[in-house]
Amino acid sequence: MESRTSSEIQKFVSSQIEGTMKDWLGRIGRQREIKDRLGVIEYMGFEQYLRQENWDGEFDREEVQSWLEDY
Repeated sequence: MESRTSSEIQKFVSSQIEGTMKDWLGRIGRQREIKDRLGVIEYMGFEQYLRQENWDGEFDREEVQSWLEDY
């Protein structure tokens, strides 16, 4: 399996979200909302999430231990 950089993953995820939003909002006739909604979506990698957000109750420490070893 090919390893991807964080930037490549971010571009892929953003592209998928944009396509899904355009498809969904386009089907219900709300094309004007697409740009506004996409403007508030921010990509956050899992490592960044663990460092910056309160994830107590969402994950057990054991589940994320390998992500936390570097911090």
